[in-house]
Amino acid sequence: MAALAQAFYWTCYHAMFAAIGEAANRGSQVGWRELLIGIAGIAGPAMGGLMLTVAGPWVAFGVAGVIALAAIVPLLDVLEPPIEPTAPLGAFKFYKRGVLLLDSDGWIFNSSASGWILIMFRGLNARYAGLDELKEDAICRAGCKR
Repeated sequence: MAALAQAFYWTCYHAMFAAIGEAANRGSQVGWRELLIGIAGIAGPAMGGLMLTVAGPWVAFGVAGVIALAAIVPLLDVLEPPIEPTAPLGAFKFYKRGVLLLDSDGWIFNSSASGWILIMFRGLNARYAGLDELKEDAICRAGCKR
């Protein structure tokens, strides 16, 4: 189910990004987007862990929920971009390289995610309960009491 949701999400995301972005500034726009994604990928877990430690799970997950709901607000003003009803002749040949690059990126991302899960499972002596023990150990090393 998640794979199907991801397929619809990313297809629409890339189509919208291409439709509302400026072709002349596309590289700069993608660069800024990736910079923000990188910052959020580092700051988000750090802030979440800090909130969990200092204020507890209700505050941490409450703030995460508010941020998720606030992320909807900009989408309310997005107009549907005009879309050509048919593809121009030779469009697939022109975009084939981009499609192959996107496919390879998805393959690499999903393979590494699946690989990491298997590595962690093997590292925990093939026991999912070992993950809880690992989390408890990390909490204790951070100075919190069990």
